Amino acid sequence: VLSETSCTLVCQEKSNVDSVSALSTLVVAAGANTRVDELCYGLRKTLGFPVVNDRVCRSEFIQLPRSVRNLIKNRLCIGCYGVQVDGKRITLPVPDRLSALYWQDFMVKGAMQPRKPI
Repeated sequence: VLSETSCTLVCQEKSNVDSVSALSTLVVAAGANTRVDELCYGLRKTLGFPVVNDRVCRSEFIQLPRSVRNLIKNRLCIGCYGVQVDGKRITLPVPDRLSALYWQDFMVKGAMQPRKPI
């Protein structure tokens, strides 16, 4: 599936927690006609990386600590935060909730510690 669409994947962050709760932050560069469902399917089936809250990856979501699941709820943890059109690049800040290190820090400090809003 990723072969149908030209994509570049870069692992930006990886959490240092146990393998059950291990999370990674990936940067995906894809063509203009790439759909989110294609990316989720390709990451899951071709590369073996489930996307948090992809409707097919329920078992991986259940393995996350309850405190993390309560904050993520039913939000898909993927988004478009940069585009390039006619040589001009437009970027938006990436929310903390999409950062593996944010969730690692949350799991280490615990749910009761003050944190930045999601």
